[in-house]
Amino acid sequence: NAVRSRSEVDTPLSLSCLKWVWVSWRQVHTQVVKIQATLDIPAISYLEYTMLYTNFINRRYITEVWVYGDKGYLDKNQYMLGEYDISFLFIYFDELWDKLLTARKG
Repeated sequence: NAVRSRSEVDTPLSLSCLKWVWVSWRQVHTQVVKIQATLDIPAISYLEYTMLYTNFINRRYITEVWVYGDKGYLDKNQYMLGEYDISFLFIYFDELWDKLLTARKG
């Protein structure tokens, strides 16, 4: 069922996700303003959060934030704004993974 009650949505994990999105967005916005002011670059057209697959495999839940101009990946001016720890998003995944590995070895 796709419809969920308010109590199901307001879990500590969902609230921490919302907080992370807000804090992350404010930090990214501040960085973009600084970059545009100091480097005299055109408006940012694309914002990308990315996580390397190898980081996922190694349980290193770090995402990078990249910004691009209007040419996207073809833009010669690409900037990484920073890295963010998003390990709290994988709490349940890690618990399940550990249980599966334990059961497999059982």
